[in-house]
Amino acid sequence: MSAPDSNVEKQARRHRGPLVGIVVAAIIALIVGLWIRSNNNLTEADDAPIEAGETVEGAAPATE
Repeated sequence: MSAPDSNVEKQARRHRGPLVGIVVAAIIALIVGLWIRSNNNLTEADDAPIEAGETVEGAAPATE
């Protein structure tokens, strides 16, 4: 059963604020997600493994 005296215009007005908040939160989450993804793509090349025989500036040579 539905409420006998529902006012659709009043309900729409009351829901506008929370709906705008949900949309804003979703947009912020999307922006943060894209920013994190772009930072991961930039640092992946820096984390590449060092091949045998390669030297890194400022690092002591490995002894076996």
